Amino acid sequence: MKAFSLFEIIMVMAIVAILMGLGWSGLMNFRATSEMQNAYSELVSVIKTEQNKAKNSLSAGTEGVTPDHYSIFISGNQYFAYNCRKTSTVNNNVRCTKDSTFIARILPQDITINPSSNTAATPFCKGIGFTRLTGKFVSFEAVPDNLNDVNAFDTTFKGEGICTIKLFHTMVNAEKNIELNLDINSLNLP
Repeated sequence: MKAFSLFEIIMVMAIVAILMGLGWSGLMNFRATSEMQNAYSELVSVIKTEQNKAKNSLSAGTEGVTPDHYSIFISGNQYFAYNCRKTSTVNNNVRCTKDSTFIARILPQDITINPSSNTAATPFCKGIGFTRLTGKFVSFEAVPDNLNDVNAFDTTFKGEGICTIKLFHTMVNAEKNIELNLDINSLNLP
């Protein structure tokens, strides 16, 4: 009677384990890359949708009042849509109210989202807005830290500088940027 020796069985198991490890690594990288691309595509889509709402001047719905800015605010690894209405004709003060038709987007835990600015004119860029009828880009200065529990807040806006929204996947060290040039009203998707 012939049988496999213990050494042969251990060698086969070692080879199978190595092959499975290589396959698992590739599968995890594929999953992470897909997550990153999906998060990036969805955020770009939301930005373009909010800009189109502004250009088409859709009603906010809940109060029946058309906002002056349709906006996206970033908080942690989430982003929310708000409708902002000017509170003064003299300065750039606005009151932003959560858009009840928009569901907050939560990114996968391995993806971080980091808005930043290249100038002091747009210090935080945590909020990006689009002016009604023109769709012109603006950035909002003061944004509450935890937007989960905030239905409305007051802030100011500016329409100059460059805002960069950086998505970073910690598992594969992949990065994607969305650049909004407020001066020339352009969206750059490198």
